[in-house]
Amino acid sequence: MRRTTWGWIALALAACGCSDASILEACDIRQSSCQRDVFLAVQEVRGGVWDPWLEIPPMRVISSGRYRDELELSRELAAAGDGPHDYLTPALKLLHMIDPDEREDGMTDFSVSFVAAYYDASQRSVTIIDRGERTDHREDVRTLAHELVHAAQGRDIGFALINTWISSADTANAVGSLIEGEAMLYENLVDAKQRSLQPQNINWRSYHAGWIADTRARIVSNASPFRIASSGLRYPLGSQYLVSAYVEGAQLGVRQALSAHPVATAQLMAGRKSLWDHQPAAWSCGYPSAPPGYESVTAEELGSYSLYAFATRVLADDDALAWKLASAWNGDRFLIYADRDEQLGVVWLLRFRTAEDASRMHEALAQSPLDVSIESELRGEHLLLFAASPPLPDYAEWRSCHDMP
Repeated sequence: MRRTTWGWIALALAACGCSDASILEACDIRQSSCQRDVFLAVQEVRGGVWDPWLEIPPMRVISSGRYRDELELSRELAAAGDGPHDYLTPALKLLHMIDPDEREDGMTDFSVSFVAAYYDASQRSVTIIDRGERTDHREDVRTLAHELVHAAQGRDIGFALINTWISSADTANAVGSLIEGEAMLYENLVDAKQRSLQPQNINWRSYHAGWIADTRARIVSNASPFRIASSGLRYPLGSQYLVSAYVEGAQLGVRQALSAHPVATAQLMAGRKSLWDHQPAAWSCGYPSAPPGYESVTAEELGSYSLYAFATRVLADDDALAWKLASAWNGDRFLIYADRDEQLGVVWLLRFRTAEDASRMHEALAQSPLDVSIESELRGEHLLLFAASPPLPDYAEWRSCHDMP
């Protein structure tokens, strides 16, 4: 999925010198000749460490209105079918990680405003969203290059295999960061060809610093920070992770970094140099059973991106501390219980790297307006959070065991 590009990216690239590599002319990606040129450019910058493609994947361009219609149809079909019930969205609303007043089709609105293009692994095709504005051919080439990298990932690695790396919301964000990070890396190298720039002269540090700061600002200012954190952070942090591998080992270094993929988003926040220092510790206790009148409906691990989204609600005036505490994540368990009327009880067990980090989050919550609706309990490096739509049952098992001192 291709995100929109921000103006400071061009500034980071503009400091580069001229390149001796082949030049790619900005072109109209609706034309087959342009599609072929971009395809070949992606092949060139990505290298031959995997088997070459046999053909260009099918492509289509649709309006944003058509894209909305397709999303709404998918949502209606899912609601009418036997798919899993969405307990996560209302649970996150209880914690103010998603706007409690968000409309039922809020996710559709978010996707329509955020997604510029996507690769459909089931159809092995690329879709580009035409928003009806005056087109920027150079930006369009970037977008197409990004989606062609996803098509290459599907052919080289296979999304069936990639999906086996996912076991939770957190690992989904970590894997998504790798997938989008590689696409951003090679998108930028294709764009460097358009600008006749030497890739080795790109100011990657400035590029990523500005991008991460911009994304964090959008998370802080958004009423549904969980959505922006989950979908937005994976791009700059994934790019930062794989650019580091590329600078050290070119295309082979990228392949090796993908093979040793991070198992948690906290590792991506820490950076590749500290990857294994931020691997979460194993849990020693099982999940608690449901209290009387309830059933357990969801057991998740949300990860540090999600913890950052929550911390921005608690620490609205201290984004630096919110980021620090999210980076100190050392595992979590997000448990949702529902009664027969689908009233929810939410238990979020957060484990930090130190007791001091857990205490700082606990103290911040006690001073936050959210404290009115969220109960918290501190135990060493663990912080228990409770929220519910009806009054939350007093249930001792929620507070027992769970690897606590």
